[in-house]
Amino acid sequence: MPHQANELIVYQPFKTHKEMRKNRTRNMAKALLLLAGMGACATVNAQENINIPEADYTLAAADRADSLGNLSLSSDEDYGKAVEEFSRSAIIRRKLQGESNPDYQYTMMMLGKSYMRNKNLEKAIAAVRSVRDVMEKDKKEDETYAFANDNLSTYLALNGQYEEAVAASERALAVYRTFGNIDEHWFAIQSHAAENYEMAGRHQDAIKMQLMTLNTVRQLYGEGSDGYIDELGYLSKYYESAGDNANMEATDKEIERLSEDGGGIRDAAELSDAESCVKHRGDARFAAWYYLTHLPQAPKVDDAFLYALAWAGATNEMNFHFDEANLGLFEKPDLPTELRAFICASIVEAIDSKAKQTTPELNRTALYYTIQHYSAMRENKLIKSSKTLDKLAKAFDNKTIDMELERIFPDQTAK
Repeated sequence: MPHQANELIVYQPFKTHKEMRKNRTRNMAKALLLLAGMGACATVNAQENINIPEADYTLAAADRADSLGNLSLSSDEDYGKAVEEFSRSAIIRRKLQGESNPDYQYTMMMLGKSYMRNKNLEKAIAAVRSVRDVMEKDKKEDETYAFANDNLSTYLALNGQYEEAVAASERALAVYRTFGNIDEHWFAIQSHAAENYEMAGRHQDAIKMQLMTLNTVRQLYGEGSDGYIDELGYLSKYYESAGDNANMEATDKEIERLSEDGGGIRDAAELSDAESCVKHRGDARFAAWYYLTHLPQAPKVDDAFLYALAWAGATNEMNFHFDEANLGLFEKPDLPTELRAFICASIVEAIDSKAKQTTPELNRTALYYTIQHYSAMRENKLIKSSKTLDKLAKAFDNKTIDMELERIFPDQTAK
């Protein structure tokens, strides 16, 4: 882990960029090598061989099969079992709900994912393509239609069908763009499209799409985030493929700069109005999270706090209000660090939850982060003891934190 000497361990319960990437087939070349020579694909042809008693043709049975399929896919990594369970659900749902039903289409999407994980690309393609084709017949171009095309593009690329993969990606881009969402789905669709262009030998298109992907990642996570730096690595690779050594070297230097502790902390002076705050929302999140996860002596820790605070003061996306019940935790003069941590934690949670104002749930999550920050600071002997925070830290370790917060702040915790 880089920068370990300056880092604090603070648990982040929401999805991180690296966790998202675990669920994406991002490195096509590596995946293709993995799939090479596997011969006769999967050993389970569950959708054709499953016998379902008439009494089991119920939506409850389909829901149960979906749950077991998700469990097999995510926790157990038993992909053959996942294929079997999602096939069972698909058979039931097709009979009871029909192929145009969103629940049936979700199950088929998950079946396609299970086939892909079970190294049966032909059936993965067929499952997702069937969803796409039905939606086109129904003239229904919603988010599921975009996701179906995106998934299909990935499976086609893995199967060496690069031009077809590009066509599916371009359809996903065209549809999802109309929703105006800057989110992890838009990031995935863009990054897959860039990869598919690259695999198809369309290097300039790959570069253009990767630059768009980087803009999305910056808005989501900030320029200093692992996500932005990782995606710069792909841009460098695409420049290299295109023979553009100058831009490749410039990109590599930017990666080195941002990889330094505090390298992604920007100047708070750029946050002059609400419009600039929208543009730099991800940078504010990164700055707030950087403050929460780094020791006081780390480079630009104070700058990180000032950037996050400036964003909170200028944005019109969120109305921050901290009342006496919260601030009472930090009234001692030796606890300004934890007050800063609470403010940064509130900013992180507000951005991630898209909250418009402080809520009991937001305050509680911010206190979770703050308690962990305080414990890490105490462990490193960098802050004086607080009786109240010590009690909360102990409750956090004992998993009784919710009860303790409700006792101390009955009006500040979610019921």
